[in-house]
Amino acid sequence: MLFFLVFCLFVVAGEPISRPRSISIPIQKVHSSLPNSELLPAIIKHQQHVNHCDQRLAFMQGRPPLLQSLLRDSILAHIPESFQGQDREDHAEKLSTQANDIGYYGPVELGNPPSLFQLLMDTGSADMWVGTEGCRCDDGGTCGNHSFLGPHSSKSFVGTNESWIIWYGTGEVSGFLAHDVVSIMGLKLDAHKFGVAQNESADFTADSIPFDGLLGLAQTAASRQKTRTVVEALYETRQIEDAVVSFKISRAADEKNDGELMLGGMNPSKFQPNTAVTVKNENNRGFWEVPLDDIRVNGESLGLLNRSAVLDTGSTLILAQAKDVASIHQRIPDARFDQGSWIIPCQTSAVVSFVIGGREFPIDSRDLRFSYVDENNTVDCISGISRGRELLEGPTHWLVGDVFLKNVYHSLNSRTNEITLAHLK
Repeated sequence: MLFFLVFCLFVVAGEPISRPRSISIPIQKVHSSLPNSELLPAIIKHQQHVNHCDQRLAFMQGRPPLLQSLLRDSILAHIPESFQGQDREDHAEKLSTQANDIGYYGPVELGNPPSLFQLLMDTGSADMWVGTEGCRCDDGGTCGNHSFLGPHSSKSFVGTNESWIIWYGTGEVSGFLAHDVVSIMGLKLDAHKFGVAQNESADFTADSIPFDGLLGLAQTAASRQKTRTVVEALYETRQIEDAVVSFKISRAADEKNDGELMLGGMNPSKFQPNTAVTVKNENNRGFWEVPLDDIRVNGESLGLLNRSAVLDTGSTLILAQAKDVASIHQRIPDARFDQGSWIIPCQTSAVVSFVIGGREFPIDSRDLRFSYVDENNTVDCISGISRGRELLEGPTHWLVGDVFLKNVYHSLNSRTNEITLAHLK
């Protein structure tokens, strides 16, 4: 994997200081890690993603997680009618209520000597954690075939008596805070404070899950651990030019593994500079939210006012209130509502676009398709724009994941509290 490191020299009091402007980290998409997920009907997979988005939004709004019984009922409603009575209940009980095959991960080295960890790069969280030595799963087993950190593997590891717990919807991750070395592509934070997990939800422990922990890329204000984010710490120690994280997300249909996360700035080789717009972050909890000037379908304005989009690399879908979602699909030829989901033609050429900062950002029609309705029907597809259970802060807040983010270069600045978007090259 290729990356680049650009250095900028400054002269202060006659002494040159070497300071990298930005670093590029290759990121890979998390592929399905749910047991037997390839055997699940598409409509159930879709509902798992909707439930995941609902929980993400609740988390980012500081609300209690949705009850598992509610999420389980939503899965039960999509179990085929061929499973009758208790059989349907039993079948639903065995299924995960949420998708966990979501997001993008990249390499980070921890400890001394450094050990390689693959961390989920998550704009919907501000906390960093990895499993500690002796980590246990909430089902009583180990935390799987992953990398772990502790005093036996790192001589610079210093634990504290400060505990933390983060609820992710289907289960919790908990442990204590520690200090150790964090190295990212040659940049190093000595004695950085972050979480090590003693207990993890089964959502994180399966051997098929390709990441070992999480690196939060929201702002420090959103930290449940009350710790400084890695991005802000790198900026404060003058190792990156600005407290910025930027994303280029790859699209599987393009058959390119060109996803990239850049710390410290923006990569001009990935976007069209003359299309860049910068807007103030509208979120007051430390997450990332842009105002939507307009939403259009095939160039026609929907007339939806005062909408905003919470940007989340940890979600696949676009989630909005039912009326807004219906308004979009009513303008897509041959779209229909069926079994609680919107169905669109797989070959649709409809273009849904957001206007942000006065510039229109269209969504590639291929990205509107979540999946085929089933393997025997390649004409109809489940839409990637879905209605949420309930947008807890009211109907104006949308959750916007990959369906949109694959179509833009987006950059998040913690120092200025601004968000920049641009068309991709």
